[in-house]
Amino acid sequence: MPPPVHLRVHGHHSLLTGVDSPQALLLCAADLGYDTLALTDIDTGCGLVAFAQAAAQLGIHPICGAELSDPQGRPGRIVALVESELGYANLCRLLSIR
Repeated sequence: MPPPVHLRVHGHHSLLTGVDSPQALLLCAADLGYDTLALTDIDTGCGLVAFAQAAAQLGIHPICGAELSDPQGRPGRIVALVESELGYANLCRLLSIR
């Protein structure tokens, strides 16, 4: 059975919650036998391009996304995952508004 796909992974672009670079996360995933990994930093997509490029080099399927927090500061976040180029454009628009 393949390992599960983690959909809430934070890199160092998620202030106070993530410490590793997207490349380091992918290397760890490869060492653990993962063939797919998501990157969902909080309120930013800054690491997504580096994540996708490093994933291609390692042969890991990248799932790009972000966790969107409430603009009024209420608890909880929405995990938004990208399915297509249009989805990426929509996520970028949401992050810019946020």
